[in-house]
Amino acid sequence: MTRMDYNLNSRNQVSLTYSYNMYNAVPDVLNSVVPIYPGTGDILGSTVATGQTSNRFMGTIALRSTITSHLTNAFQGGLNGGTVVFGAGASSPANYSEWKGYIPSFAIGLPSGISSETAPQRRNDPVKQFSDTLSWLKGTHMVTIGGDFAQINYWGQYFGSETFPTVTFAIASGDPVHTGSTDVFNTTAMPGATQTYMDNAAALYATLTGRVSAIGRQVVENETTHQYGNAPLINRDQQRQFGFFVQDQWRVAPNLTFSLGVRFEEQGPPKNLSGTYTASTIQAVYGISGIGNMFKPGVTTGGMTPVAGGAAYAPAIPAFQQLSTMNAYNVPNSWDPNVGLAWQIPTSNGLLRALLGDHTGSSVLRAGFSISTIRENIAQLSSMYGSNPGLTYPASVDPVNYPSVFGQPGSVLFSQATLPVMPTPTAPTYPMNTSPSTSINAFDPNLKLGYVESWNVGFQREFAHNNVIEIRYQGNHEV
Repeated sequence: MTRMDYNLNSRNQVSLTYSYNMYNAVPDVLNSVVPIYPGTGDILGSTVATGQTSNRFMGTIALRSTITSHLTNAFQGGLNGGTVVFGAGASSPANYSEWKGYIPSFAIGLPSGISSETAPQRRNDPVKQFSDTLSWLKGTHMVTIGGDFAQINYWGQYFGSETFPTVTFAIASGDPVHTGSTDVFNTTAMPGATQTYMDNAAALYATLTGRVSAIGRQVVENETTHQYGNAPLINRDQQRQFGFFVQDQWRVAPNLTFSLGVRFEEQGPPKNLSGTYTASTIQAVYGISGIGNMFKPGVTTGGMTPVAGGAAYAPAIPAFQQLSTMNAYNVPNSWDPNVGLAWQIPTSNGLLRALLGDHTGSSVLRAGFSISTIRENIAQLSSMYGSNPGLTYPASVDPVNYPSVFGQPGSVLFSQATLPVMPTPTAPTYPMNTSPSTSINAFDPNLKLGYVESWNVGFQREFAHNNVIEIRYQGNHEV
C-alpha cells in the first residue's frame, strides 16, 4: 500500500492512495478444491492443481481546498475491484478428454467423482465512487452541502454443463438387464444374495460397461449473438446511485449545539448489460391465486382457470419478457433526516455539583437520531432475474422422461460414437410462457429501499481534569 500527500499551494492539498493485494490459494482448502485422490491432481488421471487466485486493488484521490477563511471544499474519488478466479486450471474440456469431454458419475465406486472442481468461475465487481462536500461557516452556523455518486458493476463467467456435460453410469428404471423376466441379477445367478447385493452388482455392471442412464446438459444464451450455444454463462450487471445532502450545525448558545440535516437518496434500476435476463411480473408469480392470496386453497382471482384433466393453467401465462429499463424494478427514492444535539451542562451546587462537575463543560449530554438507506448487493439482480428462464435452456436427457430422444433404458453405452443430444431452440423467443414447474422470480413493485433507524444518547463526564468517562446507548432498527 502506498500513500502520497502533496500541498499544491497554501490553499490546496491533494492525497493519493493505492493498495494491491495478490491472493493465491492452491490447493483451495476453503472450497475443498484439493487432489481428488492420493497420487493424482484435482482431476482424476491428471496433474492439474487449481484453486482460487485473485488480484485486488483500490485507489483513491482527495483534494481539499480552502476557498476562503469561511469556505472549504473536499472532493474524493475512488475505484476498487479485482478479478477472482476459481478453478482456472480446470476450465478446459480437454481436461476431460478421457471421458469424451463429459464429467461422469457412478452408481457405485469412486464416491468423490473424478474432479474436485466441476464449476470453475471468474468474478469481478468494480466500484467507482465520487463525492464532494462544501462547508460554509456563517456566524453561529456551519452549513454543509454535498453529494456523491457510485457505480457498481458486476461481471461473472460461470462454467457449467454447457461446457462440461455430465453422464451418469447406472441402471435406469426399466432397463431390461435388471428388470422383470430378463433380469440377469437374480437369485439363480447369485444364490443366497439379498436384493441389496443384487442391486449393487447391477450398478457395478453399469459402471464397468459404461451403461448410460442420464446425460446432463444445458445451453447458454450468448451475450453478443443472443443465440444458444455451449459457451460459458456470462453476467454483466450494473447499478448506479447518487445522493445529495444538506446539514446545518447551529451553535444555539455557548454551551448548546443543535444539528439538523436531510439526505436525498436515489438508486437507479439494476441493469443487465448483456441483455440476457428475463423479467416477470408479480401477477405471474401469484398466478391463478391472484396477488397476495397465499395459502388460500380454492381462491382463483388471478384470472387463469384450471382445466380438468389437462394443463394446470389455461391459457398459458405469458410470464417472461426480455429485461429492459421499461420492466426492470425501479427503486423508489428516499429522504433521510438526521438530528442531534450536544449540551454542555451548566455547573450547579450541592449534590449536582459533585455529580456534574465544578464548571460548565465538565459534563456533556449528547443525543441524536438518523435514518440511513441500504444498498442491497448487486447479486440480488442476478439471483432474481438470472433465475428466470431464457438465460439458459435445459437439454438434459434420459430414457424415462425423453425416450424419443434417448432411446429405451439400457440402449445407450458410453462406448458409442455418438450420445443422445436433446434438440434445443436456436435463441430465446418472447414472450415466454410458463408451466406449473417453471421458476418465476420478480420484485414486488411496492418494495421500497431498506433503511436503518439509529438513535443514541450519551453522557460524558470529566474527572481529574485529564480523564473522561462516557456512558452511551446506541440503538439500531433495520426496516
